[in-house]
Amino acid sequence: MNETVLHLGDETSYSAIAAKRLAPTMRPRPIASFEAMQEAFEKGAADFAVIPLRNSLIGDVPDAERWTTRGLRKLDEAAIPIAHVLAGCGEIGDIAHVLSHQAALGQCSAFITQHGWTSVPVDSTSKAAQLVRAAHHPAMAAICSAGAAAHYGLAIIHEDIADSSDNETLFALFAR
Repeated sequence: MNETVLHLGDETSYSAIAAKRLAPTMRPRPIASFEAMQEAFEKGAADFAVIPLRNSLIGDVPDAERWTTRGLRKLDEAAIPIAHVLAGCGEIGDIAHVLSHQAALGQCSAFITQHGWTSVPVDSTSKAAQLVRAAHHPAMAAICSAGAAAHYGLAIIHEDIADSSDNETLFALFAR
């Protein structure tokens, strides 16, 4: 058996946090997107995957049904608190575009709408931080974890930006 567990995003993603909790003895393997994770799983890169299923603010996580309808065994699940921050290279007044996973954009929709920003969906919250850092443009910001902001050298512009302070996501550990 391959004791590797796939998770969405890099080591700073919420999925990585869930993988550490649900599979602490397995080797984590970050994957960029749901599509790439499904392909890697089908090719045998791992026998386990941690998938975000449901969020307390938006309901079912988009693309999660790919995993729940495949006849895989659900070994465990855990609710992980989600504490989104707005991170970037400029000031709040400079921002025009906010990047994040579509689930995170939905969880912070009131904050985004209040400021009149354009939402730009990307593969994960950690990918959003990576892209904002690479662009280094004050008009771009990421919705991500504080850990992702620190990892990519981004300033935290605003904390606790979710539509509700009791934001959490249910993650599940699946096996072949």
